[in-house]
Amino acid sequence: MKTTSFQALTPASIGSDTIFGVSVITLGVAKGHGLLIDETTLAQVVKCGNAAKSGIKVKVGHESGVEEIVGRLVNFRIEEEKVLADLQLFQTSPRRDFILELAMKTPESFGLSISFEGKPQDVDGAVYARCTRLRSVDLVDEPAANPDGLFEAAVDETQKGENPMKEEPTPAPMAEAPAPDRKSTRLNSSHVSESRMPSSA
Repeated sequence: MKTTSFQALTPASIGSDTIFGVSVITLGVAKGHGLLIDETTLAQVVKCGNAAKSGIKVKVGHESGVEEIVGRLVNFRIEEEKVLADLQLFQTSPRRDFILELAMKTPESFGLSISFEGKPQDVDGAVYARCTRLRSVDLVDEPAANPDGLFEAAVDETQKGENPMKEEPTPAPMAEAPAPDRKSTRLNSSHVSESRMPSSA
């Protein structure tokens, strides 16, 4: 699998409240999950993302609640074997300035990780991620499907961290058995998320 190198930001990449062209998910292997990301996966993520009238919420870490929603992703599209979108930060979020500064100065130090639902597809022994519902796309420090950071991504090692805004690491919760007709996955660490619907989807 081709590994893409980090691409330096241009002044046009970041506006006063919007970070343009952030990497959502990349073609390749999501290690630690036993899943492959193919063109179908990318197309499904784009379809689910653009179907959301108000955009897809962005939180700080997967395990956080509504108080950690910092913005939304809009304008999902596929470019160069990955899904890109534009991150619109809420002006009232207390983390807005911090996230903008991170994006400007060290975009490789954090990235986005998708939380989605969909039953994986087995094709000749290869298991491909399938997305029927995009729950959120969250800021994490080492996303499995975007390990090179916010703007460039190539799927790499199993990741451990979840929350770049907290000093202490967030422990991974125990996985529950997935429902037979639906699987909810977070592509940022080695655990599979709970299959039940969240209270604030």
